[in-house]
Amino acid sequence: RLFMSRNSNWNERELTLALALYYRVPATKISGTNPMLKDASAYIGRSSSAIAFKLANFRAIDRNAGEGPKGFSHGSRIDTEVMQRFIDPDSGSVDLEKLSDAVQSIFGSIYSPLEETRALDAILGVEVLPNIKKTEAVSMVKRRVGQGYFRNAVLANCGNTCLISHCKIPELLEAAHIVSWSAGEADRLTIGNGIALNPFFHEAYDKNFMGISPDGKVEFAESLKQRSIDFWNNYLDPLEGLKIDLDTRTPINKEFLSLHYQEFRAGKFDVGF
Repeated sequence: RLFMSRNSNWNERELTLALALYYRVPATKISGTNPMLKDASAYIGRSSSAIAFKLANFRAIDRNAGEGPKGFSHGSRIDTEVMQRFIDPDSGSVDLEKLSDAVQSIFGSIYSPLEETRALDAILGVEVLPNIKKTEAVSMVKRRVGQGYFRNAVLANCGNTCLISHCKIPELLEAAHIVSWSAGEADRLTIGNGIALNPFFHEAYDKNFMGISPDGKVEFAESLKQRSIDFWNNYLDPLEGLKIDLDTRTPINKEFLSLHYQEFRAGKFDVGF
């Protein structure tokens, strides 16, 4: 049931899907020529140029938005209401699980299973195998979609760039949780709990071989120097003390960074191996 809306006023369904796409598209890629917007057009029911304008409008009313494409500066009441529905009022961080659940609910009610998987891929960038029946594995599917969307949204929030190596190849990047999946159930899929890293730095961060201070300074554990001196001298020593850019569209949660950094500092000088 693909269609293009003839109504100039956006409804809540269209706005929810556009908002989900907003967090997936890097700020610099908001354009009617973006292939992601073209793919999503049929499912949202608006042209890619109209979607681009709506995404720019979300960016304009996003209280944390920096410089970039702008829509109407004041936004509309319903745009703001839909946006705030998925934002934690205390942290200002987006609940990606809640948003991806809303998208799944929309598609689950109006599309066939095959079209639904295509739609989820177009809006959230998450492909779900069409032979997985919702009645058999609802929680598994929702978790898979939520995690996939978390990765896409975190990478987009960081400009599809590793914050340390500056690698800009999305296929080589991962979304690292700041507060771990097991320790932070309530914040597992909030956008402020993620940073884009390449796999090496992701693993080093998870295992506390590397720390990132709340102000963005990179540090490495003493054990890394002791265990692989050549690797340290050639690759890591130049990065010691590097100040990374934390000025993302949606702020990276500094309280979460502080909690992880404290864990890192507690074991920084442990060189036992």
